[in-house]
Amino acid sequence: MTSTGRAWNSDSAQKAISWADRRNRTTNFTGVKESVDGVWIHPPRFNQYAILELSPFPEVKKPCKKGQEWDWELGVGSQYANPAWAVWEGDMLVKTHYRTVGEQTVTTRLGRLTCQRVTAVARCAQGCSTLDLLFHPLYGFIRLDYVTIDGKRMRLELVSATVTNQFNGNEYFGS
Repeated sequence: MTSTGRAWNSDSAQKAISWADRRNRTTNFTGVKESVDGVWIHPPRFNQYAILELSPFPEVKKPCKKGQEWDWELGVGSQYANPAWAVWEGDMLVKTHYRTVGEQTVTTRLGRLTCQRVTAVARCAQGCSTLDLLFHPLYGFIRLDYVTIDGKRMRLELVSATVTNQFNGNEYFGS
């Protein structure tokens, strides 16, 4: 994943990011919302990742408090349908419930990190999926552990991070 720090052309309230699949040499552009209230990100949703459109989107609420809960819903268009796991017409409503579990310290390739752990369950007419995520205040989402609506596990982990801050007049991109 690469973040530009610039507004996403499809939604100026979000910053543009890109997810790259090096094996298939494809890239998907989407957005992330970051504010004093929290961080929310579109998961990758191309090729084999399209199933994640029916899964909880990674989100943390700030300040993170153990036991806090919230709900979110999204209408998912049939362009994400796939006969291998779900087919529908028009938009299908996906309702997600989140819960902050609390702090968890994990050993990663980036070192030993204390993260916030959030669990989420998404329900729709086609089934149920889950997300167990770890969020670090500097690195962001370091682990996304999904069980998708077809019962398969998909785990995404941050294995390296490069932060480039650019100062260009009154604009600041980066952290």
